[in-house]
Amino acid sequence: KRAGRVWEHDHLTMRLDKCWFCSCSVYPGHGIMFVRNDSKVFKFCRSKCHKNFKLKRNPRHVRWTKAYRRSHGKEMAADPTLEFAKVRNVPVRYNRELVATTIRVMKRVQEIKEKREERFYANRMKGTKPQRRAEKLRRIDENMNLIVTPMITDKAENPRKAALDFIRAKAKEKRMKLLRNKQNLEIKDDSESEDEQSSSMDVSFSTNQSKRKSDNAESFVPFTLIDEVNDPPEEMKTPRGPSPFASLCSVSKQ
Repeated sequence: KRAGRVWEHDHLTMRLDKCWFCSCSVYPGHGIMFVRNDSKVFKFCRSKCHKNFKLKRNPRHVRWTKAYRRSHGKEMAADPTLEFAKVRNVPVRYNRELVATTIRVMKRVQEIKEKREERFYANRMKGTKPQRRAEKLRRIDENMNLIVTPMITDKAENPRKAALDFIRAKAKEKRMKLLRNKQNLEIKDDSESEDEQSSSMDVSFSTNQSKRKSDNAESFVPFTLIDEVNDPPEEMKTPRGPSPFASLCSVSKQ
């Protein structure tokens, strides 16, 4: 039995339970829960696991479950990092520092667990290269007519070697084609970036020219417009009477 681990992202913390059948993660609001008459709780990630549970199938005998993979040596089963996920029915008084420390330790334990799983997979697949090569050669021998034409194999002394040479040549041609396409894409990207730079320079030059033209147009005003502004039309002129200072001037002269 394994307890769900707490997943934290920034300020969001949630509990991830494990499916009873396949041991996948069950997120909050997802999955199916079945409570037996003896108050035993079973959580399932999807209806597929629930259906297999109702059919009374053993998870150790179903190939796509974690229990099967661990029992057959396909995944890491005996490791100290797995002990942290076990259920401990011990009541603990709430403490904020204890919770923060626990979450920080869980992150570190998860990192160590992932690295050890990668190392375990690499060690498990280390001795499978000769087997995979033998399997590929067997498939080539069985399906020789689907790979190359009979004319190539008939003329060659060793049909298998001829087929392998043909496959290698095709693979090399494909790699060269992909490399050429990649180089063409890089050249195209460089040319597009140069075109964008030149177009941006042209746009800036044209905007500067238009700005200069607009400044010159604002600074240059024809004399006729100046006269019209300074001398309003007759309708807009208001009639003026004799100035009150004229009489004073005449009196002073006398």
